[in-house]
Amino acid sequence: MTWTLDQVAITDVAALRLLHEQQAGTRQHSRALFVRGPRPQHHRPLALAASLFPAVNLEALRN
Repeated sequence: MTWTLDQVAITDVAALRLLHEQQAGTRQHSRALFVRGPRPQHHRPLALAASLFPAVNLEALRN
């Protein structure tokens, strides 16, 4: 199954913005996205994002 950003509820807007920028291929002038849905039962949004988006290089996003 392939996950898209509109199917995932991430409460950390910064993590979601970085994922969106990574997926869009740009790191400038991107808007933070707010996803409606249940809150994730996870205390580390980047770890949750890594499990849902295994192709995203989270180490590169942190730099």
